[in-house]
Amino acid sequence: MSETICNEIKQTDFDKVMKRKRKNGEVIEKTTWKALIHYFNHQTHHRGQISEILDEMKIQNDYSNMIFIE
Repeated sequence: MSETICNEIKQTDFDKVMKRKRKNGEVIEKTTWKALIHYFNHQTHHRGQISEILDEMKIQNDYSNMIFIE
């Protein structure tokens, strides 16, 4: 999904407002560029969680050095 977003988004899309309804019914409105920053940063959060779980299980991983992934 990340690759699709990066390939399809246009410069003019960044200032558009996105709406999202939370589970509690609250509607959140954010500009697209802010929503995308959150989206990509949240992926980092989950990679950190996975890395920690693998570390605790003594399973070798390299989630903190994703720059080396080909």
